[in-house]
Amino acid sequence: MKFTDKFTFITAVVVFACVAPIVVGGLISLNALTLRYHQLRVDSIVKVIESQLDKEATGNQLQQWLPDLLDASGIVGLQIKREGKIIFNNNLENRHFYPDSLLITDEYQLKKSPNTYLMLQTIPPDSVMFFSVVPLIAIGSAISLTIMLLIIAIFRIKKQLVGAELLERRAKDLLHNNPTARFGQSGEWPLSASKALDLLSEQLEQSREISSTFDQYIRGQAFLDKSTGLGNSLAFDNYLDVVLRDRNVLSSALLMIKFNELESIEHKLGRTVCGEMLLQIAELLTHFAARYHDHFIARIANSKFVLIIPQMTYQETEVLAKQLTKSLFQLYLPKPFLIDDFFHIGAVNFHYGTKKTLLVDDLNRALIVATHQKVSGWFMSDDSDDQVTFYKGTVHWRSLLGNILAKDSLLLYRQRVVQRDGSTELYSEIWPRIKDNQQQIVSAGVFLPMAEKCGLYQKYDRQILEKTLALVTARGEKEKPIAVNLGTQIITDKSTQKWLFYELLQLPRALRHHLVVEISESLLQDNYAELRSALISIQKMGCQIAVDNVGKKLANTKYIIDFNLDYLKLYAGLIRNIHLRKTNQVAVQSLVASCLNSHTKIIAVGVESEEEWQCLLKLGIYAGQGDFFSPAAPLCMSKLD
Repeated sequence: MKFTDKFTFITAVVVFACVAPIVVGGLISLNALTLRYHQLRVDSIVKVIESQLDKEATGNQLQQWLPDLLDASGIVGLQIKREGKIIFNNNLENRHFYPDSLLITDEYQLKKSPNTYLMLQTIPPDSVMFFSVVPLIAIGSAISLTIMLLIIAIFRIKKQLVGAELLERRAKDLLHNNPTARFGQSGEWPLSASKALDLLSEQLEQSREISSTFDQYIRGQAFLDKSTGLGNSLAFDNYLDVVLRDRNVLSSALLMIKFNELESIEHKLGRTVCGEMLLQIAELLTHFAARYHDHFIARIANSKFVLIIPQMTYQETEVLAKQLTKSLFQLYLPKPFLIDDFFHIGAVNFHYGTKKTLLVDDLNRALIVATHQKVSGWFMSDDSDDQVTFYKGTVHWRSLLGNILAKDSLLLYRQRVVQRDGSTELYSEIWPRIKDNQQQIVSAGVFLPMAEKCGLYQKYDRQILEKTLALVTARGEKEKPIAVNLGTQIITDKSTQKWLFYELLQLPRALRHHLVVEISESLLQDNYAELRSALISIQKMGCQIAVDNVGKKLANTKYIIDFNLDYLKLYAGLIRNIHLRKTNQVAVQSLVASCLNSHTKIIAVGVESEEEWQCLLKLGIYAGQGDFFSPAAPLCMSKLD
């Protein structure tokens, strides 16, 4: 009920509560006065009869005049007894209109003649009361005037309180984190309260901006190179650790580019020219790597840059090195420096499980060989005996993925997310898998990029979501929630979005709350406006929202408050050996601090050891996910059949 409705309702109730006792009291008083007047009349009749009996009047004498007096007085029955004998008994003919149950019966003992008793039966005075038209009109007019004045007063009050209602609506929007509520509407009242909300909203927005900027600054100082804005050596170590331990990444390319003459440029031409040269290199590398999914670029030393691109075969790494060399020849160098011996590239192709120390050694050897060539170029470490072969972008993938969709043979794995006690399940995340032609299990990190390349990504996203919704329904309200990671297309595409909303509305709200929709932070940053409206609609339906891979790239965390997120899942690179990496601990503390003014819960992904988990608990993590608690296991689909 709105504020004005409550106020007017209370006002009307108070007015009627005051008027009702007056009306009821008036009726009671009128009835009491009528009874009193009736009693006085009866007492006067008794005195007259007593006076006549003192004069020794006989029954015949009384019969001559008493009936008329009784009729005029509303007495329908009179009986006089003296010493047990009836000396007078009178009943009017109209007595049958008044049953005994309605008549008022009184018995009197005469004071002057104690042996004489009078028994009278009288008509109730209220039964013979009649109101004329004029008093009824007057009373009705008064009541009507009171009601009319009350209606006018309520109308005037509601009109005056429209501003208060606007203020109340704005306050509710602020409580629901509606960004449009920051700006007041014309007509809000009281004006001082409206201005106070404007000021507080502005201060809150500024505090959010400061908190987000501070968090971004802390992580930027920790993981970004100041000169280029690319990642630094710490970010490179984190990312490389994750790729080496990610079972979904079968084979990846790692390139190190060394620019030999950067120090000479700084020494001869100054820091400004050297800084411009660094920015030119960073821009070229960023533009070159933009075509590859999930790439990573960092400056790990004054003149050394690295480039990591997951899911690259040995042959593709060779092509990558050639293309990068060709692109770097486009650099514009200040005179007298020449491009012929300006850069050298060392390249390696590595796979899941490779030891980091061996990989770095191979990379350095490849770079040394490229440097000894004395001309700008590249060299790739030959690791053909230990190559991992997988098909990519071929007819093989299109045929395999098409058959999986047609046969509805997508597999689901799940991994639990546990709370701080290490055993209580918060929810389970669903991971898709498929079987290739050799019946080998292929992870989502391998086949989903291929599905996107073949134009089947959205269909796979929809089939995963269909199976997840069916699983949520089959498990019921007593089971823990299920999380599914979705891409941008299935959430923002109008037709798919309409289907998703329809499917969600078919479920009870309690079951909708058991669905956690996860979206990658990088996708959220790239498609913020489109995803924001869609995710807020999904959240209003009762679903929970989580953002994962937080901290993988430097991003503004303003969306934490703007979205009113349920969960924030940290990038596994921040978690790896966090008990040994103070910088990662500071970054995690910064993200935890960003969620203090919200109900967002922080989840650490990729926990693999007791030391990592204990350190994360000290940092304020709410829940954890990783092989330390439970590995991803096949999900029994029998409930869906």
